[in-house]
Amino acid sequence: MIIKSQEDYGKFFNSNVGKCILINSYDSEPGTEYSELKEISKEELIGYRKAYNQFYHIIRLKRRFKMLEMNFESIYKGVTYWDSFIDSQQTTDPSIHHEEMYIDLNRRFINFLASFKTLIYDIILNSMISKLFGKNSPEAEKFEKKTNEWYTKYFSYRFLVRLRDYAIHAKLPLQSVYVQGDYNRERAKKVESKIHLILKKRPILENKVMKKIFEFELDRYNTEFPLLPILENCHNVISEIEEYCYELFSPKFDEYCDNMMELLEQFEKPNKVSFGEITEQKDMIVPITSIIDSELLFETKERIKSYR
Repeated sequence: MIIKSQEDYGKFFNSNVGKCILINSYDSEPGTEYSELKEISKEELIGYRKAYNQFYHIIRLKRRFKMLEMNFESIYKGVTYWDSFIDSQQTTDPSIHHEEMYIDLNRRFINFLASFKTLIYDIILNSMISKLFGKNSPEAEKFEKKTNEWYTKYFSYRFLVRLRDYAIHAKLPLQSVYVQGDYNRERAKKVESKIHLILKKRPILENKVMKKIFEFELDRYNTEFPLLPILENCHNVISEIEEYCYELFSPKFDEYCDNMMELLEQFEKPNKVSFGEITEQKDMIVPITSIIDSELLFETKERIKSYR
């Protein structure tokens, strides 16, 4: 059935309360919108919902890695923002705004630390792998072994995972944020600033856990050392982690994508496909639908080809 107007939508929904439907919507150009609707059974709806709930694991993983990337970028955007802000003030005393800047940059860094450790140990290991493969499965053992490998191999991984606990339960992780100002009265832009994010050994090693793990390792660092090189190295490790996750999950993800493909294939030219049930809520007749992210579906299928 083809529907082209809001009036037709209303008539269809009002006369089909309780029915289960597939919807294929086309809205490429204003004024040419229309939808193709197909009725499905309750059993088919239950099957599609199960397939969609499985596919949601792919959506969840992508969102979490994207969130981590955004938190990583936020630190650099914060540095750029405060650089520009201080420059715009054209003052020889940037300490006027130091407290706000210090809190903001710590906030951004803590967001990254929290999302980093949460993704690896809570979302992937304890939640996704347990649900998809089982808590004591070979896949769980493989991933745990891999986290131990990353922890042993990469100082940045090891340090930032532990610094997350320090930041949440002890002190702010950035002990110093200072502005290096260059003043030249002959320039049109008299003050040029550069912000430095600094970690200090002494307050970090005052923490018993951090001291036990890093006392000898931090020996090769100066009393004060920059955060950004450590952060950059960890960013490379995150790319490795993401790649490994898709490889580990590829058999399951391939199956979930195929299930979703079967749903899309109900239409000759699938575009924006959704499914659900027409219900009555507070005197309103509405379709409760789930929209299939076909772009992510095809993207994931392409990505996991090499792991077969």
